[in-house]
Amino acid sequence: IDQGFAFYNPLRYSELPRYYREHIAPPDVAMFQVCPMDEHGYLNFGPNASHLMAVCETAKTVILEVNRNMPRCYGGSETEIHVSQVDMIVEGDNPAMAEMGAGAPSAVDEAVAKLIVEEIPNGACLQLGIGGMPNAVGSMIADSDLKDLGVHTEMYVD
Repeated sequence: IDQGFAFYNPLRYSELPRYYREHIAPPDVAMFQVCPMDEHGYLNFGPNASHLMAVCETAKTVILEVNRNMPRCYGGSETEIHVSQVDMIVEGDNPAMAEMGAGAPSAVDEAVAKLIVEEIPNGACLQLGIGGMPNAVGSMIADSDLKDLGVHTEMYVD
């Protein structure tokens, strides 16, 4: 940062698309991995679908590498780009995507999670974090008879 090779801009993650569209010089080249194209000509940004469309919209050249191992992520907005908006496509020979296994919950995590799940009504809107206790809560919810639950989250995995 002191030498001018990088900069720091404190902002919320959700502000990244607007930041790329309004506050920085357009990149010369945007190159990202995407899922294979669907039957309508769209390439999905997979788990990277947050601000990449904004980067592609502002870049002078868009190059996408198709990764057949990348999971397609649905929902939200700006999760995909049409082939007509892409300058070049590279077919990659990519290894399977890395996965980070969940840590096993402790006995305390399990005990607290049980108390929490007992208090959740049908139709509740939930936000679970990352770690042993949220994993225990999520597992207990999956094994419960709870119905019509909503979720507020930055991360959602199976």
